[in-house]
Amino acid sequence: MGVKDFMVVIELGSTKISGLAGRKNVDGSLQILAYAYEDASSCIRKGVIYNIDKAASALTSIINKLEATLNTSIAKVYVGVSGQSLRTVRHSVTRHLDEDTPITTSLVEELIAADREDGLAADLTILDVIPQEYRVGGDMQADPVGMLGNYIEGRFLNVVARASVKHKIERSFAQAAIEIAGYFVTPGVMANVALTESERRSGCVLVDLGADTTTVQVHKDSILRHLVVLPLGGNNVTKDICSLQIEDREAEELKKTRASAFFFTDGSDSSDDMAITFGDRRSVSLQKLNEAVSARFEEIIVNVWHQVRLCGLDDKLLSGIILTGGSSNMRGLVEAFIHKTGIEKVRTLPTPPIVVHGSHRGFPAADACSGSLLGLLMAGEEDCGVPDTKVPRTAEEEQRAVTGQLNFSETGGSVEEVCEAEKREADVMLAGRQAEDDNKEQTATEPTIQNIAYTQEQNKENQEEEEAERKRREALERKAQEEKNAEAEKRKNKEKEKERKRDDFMHRLGEKITVWAKAAFSDEEEYRDEH
Repeated sequence: MGVKDFMVVIELGSTKISGLAGRKNVDGSLQILAYAYEDASSCIRKGVIYNIDKAASALTSIINKLEATLNTSIAKVYVGVSGQSLRTVRHSVTRHLDEDTPITTSLVEELIAADREDGLAADLTILDVIPQEYRVGGDMQADPVGMLGNYIEGRFLNVVARASVKHKIERSFAQAAIEIAGYFVTPGVMANVALTESERRSGCVLVDLGADTTTVQVHKDSILRHLVVLPLGGNNVTKDICSLQIEDREAEELKKTRASAFFFTDGSDSSDDMAITFGDRRSVSLQKLNEAVSARFEEIIVNVWHQVRLCGLDDKLLSGIILTGGSSNMRGLVEAFIHKTGIEKVRTLPTPPIVVHGSHRGFPAADACSGSLLGLLMAGEEDCGVPDTKVPRTAEEEQRAVTGQLNFSETGGSVEEVCEAEKREADVMLAGRQAEDDNKEQTATEPTIQNIAYTQEQNKENQEEEEAERKRREALERKAQEEKNAEAEKRKNKEKEKERKRDDFMHRLGEKITVWAKAAFSDEEEYRDEH
């Protein structure tokens, strides 16, 4: 029996495309039903799709995996939108009214609609509109409905992105034949599960440190006040480490285990000069490593704080700074933020504060990176399964169906039910009750046969997926071994070349010494003059 009443969300991340299926429980917790992901390095850069074909292929694979786990078909999905061009833009709309005109809900909705249509560049699209406040007469109000006035000004915060971002998403999902149930701004829904109501009300900054981007959100009075995605992330730190003549995998490991985002020394600590040695006799100074890492994190923090100061709330953040994302567990990161911003209240959010049941194998429920997926799932409303189009029968129709008297129009257009009803009627008329019983027995065996066929098909698909995964791992291992052999061969050839040059030099030096010796001890004046 397939799963019913569930939602499916897709997150387009810089490192992977993730799909999650689940449902919301009445107690506010989430039930995880299925999880799948595909590598996104070949189709997404800084959160934006750049290869539609590969993105569509990855989406198809994710949907197939989710459907296999759910044992049912997926009709549509919710999509989270993020990426480098995502940011907020302030805009206001005014209306002059008659004397003492009451402010109604429809008038507020007109202002929001006018905001969506006005004051936006052609290459941008509005993903969400967040009302900030309304001026009625000379008063500022969060909710103006019911007030009287002859003038109203609505101030809005528009969440925008380049129009091509959404266009590429639509093309990729259309190519994969996946219907989109709706769009959510990923940072916004993540903040809903990551922040408490107290933090959003008193003022805070949520910093999501991702692989290719860093997302900055400023909240105050329970409203989003500023949002921007910076094109800097953990991968920039890894590349800086690689500049010290370190390979990618080694650089990523050093970043996680040895490096620190906050590095300060007065030169008195000799441990700063400790060297980290690798298997092939390469080494790097720990001081140089930390200098490179801390310099990049300092650049990220300075840019984050600049965005906070732009919205004018840098001195009103009573709840401080909350760090999340894949790079938020970096050693010394909290100290670095305190040092550069002057904000004493800085904390890391290792796990989204939401109760999750039935975590599917492979889903990082206890990871800071899961906050965006859980936020998307929490924001969804519609069932994403294939709807049951069969019209329920009345008691009278059910009785007539048993006796074979249900006509075609009363079956709701089901050819199978019509054929079955006609067959039962014929059996009753020609062979009596026994024939009808035989027919029921035959019908009862059909689901078993179908289940066996379905199980065999699923087992075959699972075996094919496992075989493909095994081949992929073997290909990666072969490639790594080939690179290692090529590097060893390169070093060996360099040693041979050095040895050849040394032998050649010694040979030529020996010849010269022989010539000089003969010239020195020769009695023939002509030979000495010649040499």
